[in-house]
Order: sequence, then C-alpha cells, then structure tokens
Amino acid sequence: MACALLLVLTGCQTPTPPPPTSAEVVGECRPGSGYLRGYLDPKALPDSLALLPGPPVNESAAPAAGQGLADLLK
Repeated sequence: MACALLLVLTGCQTPTPPPPTSAEVVGECRPGSGYLRGYLDPKALPDSLALLPGPPVNESAAPAAGQGLADLLK
C-alpha cells in the first residue's frame, strides 16, 4: 500500500522547468562571441593540467606499446 501511495505522490509532483538556454538570459562570455556563460564562476574552474597525468617518459614501455598498437591498426 505504501508503494502505491509513493507512486501516486511522485506522479503528482510538478515538473521542474528547463534551464534557460538563450544568450539573452544566460549571457555570453564575451559579447558577440556566441559562447554562453557556464554554470561555474571562472575562478571556480578546475585546473585541467592538474587533473590529467603527464605524458609517459620516453624510456618507459608506454610509448613503445602505443606505437605498436598504432602500427597494428594501420
């Protein structure tokens, strides 16, 4: 019975409106650029260089394995 009541009540919820997508409402990064502002403040953007590891060292097996796979797929 509780499950049926839960289903009925969730069906009665009002849907959330879609977020705005027009440049007039959201704003542009630079006027006339066509690039809309994101949801993060520019100061809160993650450092992408800190997220990704550096390239493999030439002496490691990784470059040779990558080259071997590239040669195999040719």
